[in-house]
Order: sequence, then C-alpha cells, then structure tokens
Amino acid sequence: MSEKEDKPEFQGGNSGPRLTEAVIAAAESEPSGNDEKSSSGILKFFIFLLIVIAIVAGGLASNGQLIPMLESAKTTINEKLAILNASTESDGFTLGEQTADDPASTASPTPEFEALQNELDAEATAEQTPEFEQTDTLIEPVNPSSERVSELLATIDGLRNEIGTMESSHRALRKQMHEQQQENLQARLRWITDPANRLPQLELAWSEISKLPDLSDNQRKTASQMHSMALKSTHAVQSWQVELNNWADKFALPEEKEITVKPEYPWLAWLAGQFHLRRAPTAEALKLAKLRDRLLESGRLLSLEKWPNQADWLILRNDLLLAASKLNNAQPVELGLPEDFSAMQRDIESIRSTAAKWAEGKKGEI
Repeated sequence: MSEKEDKPEFQGGNSGPRLTEAVIAAAESEPSGNDEKSSSGILKFFIFLLIVIAIVAGGLASNGQLIPMLESAKTTINEKLAILNASTESDGFTLGEQTADDPASTASPTPEFEALQNELDAEATAEQTPEFEQTDTLIEPVNPSSERVSELLATIDGLRNEIGTMESSHRALRKQMHEQQQENLQARLRWITDPANRLPQLELAWSEISKLPDLSDNQRKTASQMHSMALKSTHAVQSWQVELNNWADKFALPEEKEITVKPEYPWLAWLAGQFHLRRAPTAEALKLAKLRDRLLESGRLLSLEKWPNQADWLILRNDLLLAASKLNNAQPVELGLPEDFSAMQRDIESIRSTAAKWAEGKKGEI
C-alpha cells in the first residue's frame, strides 16, 4: 500500500462527529497482518482520546461554546477539503474516486463509538434547550426602512391634521370677524338714520364705516365721500354758529349808570338804595337787542339742525346786514352766513339716505 493510500480522505457532511467516525474507520481499516495486541492498544488510545474529547465537549457545552466551536471546525474542514479536492483534481483524479477505491472509507463505526456519540449529542441538546425556548408566537422580520416610512407617514398625517385644525380655526375666526363687522356696520347705519343724531355723530359713523376691512372698493369710496360731506357740513354749521354769536355780542345793550342821588342820612340812603334808577334805552338800542336775541336763537336752532324758514331767515339776514353797516359806518360788510340752507339740507338728506340704502340692500351686508 502506497503512502498516498495510507492517508484517508474525507467527503460528505464535514462535521465534527463524522471526522471522528472517519478517524475510527481509518483505524479499523489497518491491514489484518498487524498483531491483535497492537490493534487493541490503538483502539484503547482512540477510546481514551474520545473520552477526553467528550469531557472537553461537555465543558464547552456547559458554557454554551460547543455549537460555535463545531461550526468553526466545520468551516475549517470545509476549507481544507476544498483545497485538497483542488489539488487532487490537478493530479488527474478526484477525492471521490480515491475514497471509492479505499476500503477504509466504507468501514462502519464501532458500537462503542456510536454510544459515545449519542451521549455527546444528548448533552449538546440538553445544553441548547434552556437557551432557545420554543414559543408559539411567530416573530415576523422587521424591516427598518418600512418602520421609518411608517413613522414619516404618521408625522405627515399629524402635520396635515394640525394644518387642517389651524385652517378650521382660521375660517372660524374669519367668520366671527365678518359677523362682528356686520354688527358694527348695522349699528353705524342705524346711528346715521336716527333723526336724533346730529352732523358730528354722522361724520364719526361714516368715518368708522369707511375703515371696515371687508368693504369693496366702491363701498369704501362711497363711505369716504359721505364722511367728507358730513365733515364739511359739520364745519359749516359750526362756523355759522360762531358768526351768529359774534354778531349777537356786538348788539348787546350798554349798561347805563345809576342816576339816583344818595341822601346824607344813612337811613334815607338805605331806603334809596332799594331802588335803581337808570336812563331808559333808546328805540335803536331796543331794536338791536331784539336782533341780538334772534341771532342767538338762530344759532341754537342750527346746532339742532332745525333749519329756519327761508323767508324768516332772509328777514333776519337783511336786518343783520343793515345793523352791521351802521356799525361799520355804512361800509360793505361780510356776514359769513349763507343766504339759505337748501344745499346743507340736501347734503344731510344724501348722507342719511345712503345709509338707509345700505341698511336695506342685502340686509346691510358688506
């Protein structure tokens, strides 16, 4: 038998127990020409070696290191066998052919080896059972990318919900603001159409209406025009009142001095002091005093927007113009008063009627 035939080759499972089986098979495949004593000694040596291996394997199994070591050994043997197959194929024969011709590869393991191998497998199984408990719950593989996508989608949905909530709140706020503006508009329009309110109140109401944010361009333009008209009318009425009061002050009766003589006796002086004796005003002074009273009354009526009759106003204005000419030595005088109040009445009517139309049209909505 050649040197190449004395070295057994291995093929198949490439595991630790099979390696041992191959070693024993190789030992049992020795030529029958050896003496019985030498064969028995070799067998005892291998059995002793297997017992040592079993002890070591038991220690490794108790520490949970047996399975990793077997896996490492399996990997190493696979690598060696791959290298060996490559080298044998390069020489013109394969590992399978050699092992087929070699009777050592067909040898069966001994009963002692099988019993020892079964014992080692039982110990390895007993060590693995507490660590890997089988449960009825199936654990599905987790895809990290899917979880990340799910988290992102959940975040996007949360943001969309928040945006939707904010938009709903914004719409509700806009609706409340619009309703509040409608109430303000209706209140101002009622204020303008109320006959008890005067030009200053009308001017203030139109000023507030023109500043409402929801007005259209035409509505804002109309409101600004009404505000300007009311402001102009208010200033005109105030200036007429001032002129009437100034002219009335010029026609006040002069205060006459006492003409009563004081007696020398105290008791008679007290009696004389109970009476007042002054010079009587002239007819011209009385006429100017009456004119003064008429001017003051006209100014009071203008503040109430109670416009005088056209005929009565012309008479009053002519009397004032005559009296002012005498005071100014017949020089031309500018009274600062209108000849009639028709233009003022038309402006006020336009201011109130526009507010009434707004209140009636679409219930005064903007």
